[in-house]
Amino acid sequence: MTSFIGGGGPRFWFSIAPEATQTNYAQVIVQVRDKEATPKLIGPLQDELNKQVPGAWITVRQLQTNPVETPVEVLITGQADTDPRTESEDIRSLRAIASQAMDIVRQSPGISVLRDDWSPDSRR
Repeated sequence: MTSFIGGGGPRFWFSIAPEATQTNYAQVIVQVRDKEATPKLIGPLQDELNKQVPGAWITVRQLQTNPVETPVEVLITGQADTDPRTESEDIRSLRAIASQAMDIVRQSPGISVLRDDWSPDSRR
């Protein structure tokens, strides 16, 4: 097992992206002796980590040198409006659209991790 706490490790594998230094980020890489065991471990490990570490974004996946599985990312953006009077409304609209998109994607077979990158509402 290798861990990178406070940021990601160096870019050495296609499916592990380096991350800038962040106190709220870590990568843990687990090496198994039998590569055939890895796909069988992903689901149970993801489920257990989700239960044991509430509130954290945890993604369990197999390292790949020649990726055959491609994660899907949906980017939803609004117009860059600098008028602070409409900013709150824009954010509410984007969150609503993102929620609808997630509801649609959630119904697809094979979805293992689904999340958005919005933090909870705050004054900051």
